[in-house]
Amino acid sequence: MTKKIAIIGVFTCILYFISVGLFLITKEEAALTIWELMTCLSAPVELLVLSELSNLVNATAIYKNAMLVFMACACALTSVAHIVNIAVTRRLINEGINVPEYFRIGFWPSVEMAIDYLAWGFFVGLAFLCIGFATNSKDKQKLMIKVTVLV
Repeated sequence: MTKKIAIIGVFTCILYFISVGLFLITKEEAALTIWELMTCLSAPVELLVLSELSNLVNATAIYKNAMLVFMACACALTSVAHIVNIAVTRRLINEGINVPEYFRIGFWPSVEMAIDYLAWGFFVGLAFLCIGFATNSKDKQKLMIKVTVLV
């Protein structure tokens, strides 16, 4: 199962960067939607990858559960921010309603951007710290995992 999750993680990462590139090249609304949906999809995939990493490093239950809670918060927050942007904010803009920049993704300061930064910067960071602190092995592979997730 670990190899399948790793392949899914790499594949999702590649698709994510393709969607970013597609938007940066075309600047189309459809490309932005694909990018935002890939962002929503990448959070649960990252949860699966970190869950497999915690199994690989034999993380104790407290670290694994904390990591799962932090990643669940990240998944929920980033999904809420992007789904609201897709379903509400952009729809209002397309109907000609003036939506202030502080309610739009891509502008700062913005409520939606703050929620997204909280998800990816804070909760994903805490999840990575849980995996890093749970790794206490002299094994070279596990030591590399610890260095990677703590950096």
